[in-house]
Order: sequence, then C-alpha cells, then structure tokens
Amino acid sequence: MPQYHDPAWTHATQVRDVLDSITEGRAPAIAGAEARTTLEVILAAYKSAITHQAVELPRSPTDPYYDGVLAALEGRAEAE
Repeated sequence: MPQYHDPAWTHATQVRDVLDSITEGRAPAIAGAEARTTLEVILAAYKSAITHQAVELPRSPTDPYYDGVLAALEGRAEAE
C-alpha cells in the first residue's frame, strides 16, 4: 500500500496503528465498531448531500449507501 508511507495521506496514522497492532498482537487504538459508527455518520452526510434529504441514524444494512457512496451510485446507475 504505497500511501501507507506517504505522510500527506490523511489516514496514515490510523492505518499505521492497525497494521502495528496486528504485528504487535494488541488491540488497535480505535476498535472496529467505533470506527464503523464514525463511518456511518460520514456516509449519512454524503447521502444527505447527494439526495438532499435528511438521513436517520442508525442506517439499515439494506440502505444502498450502507456500503459506501460509490456502491450506492453504482447501484443507482445499474437501476437506470
């Protein structure tokens, strides 16, 4: 992963911690469930910006945006 070594990449600290936690046999600083909650809020903000609608949290796994904006947009393009 070339961006892992690029200090300008905004996720370098988080990725470094996860990789280090694996090699060191410890838990990462941010647990997966906590990271998923943060990601859900971010994806809800993107969905709201794209659809111009309010988004309720928590979102359902059946929500097309649950797996990310690109997945939702690809699904929407296939449906059209």
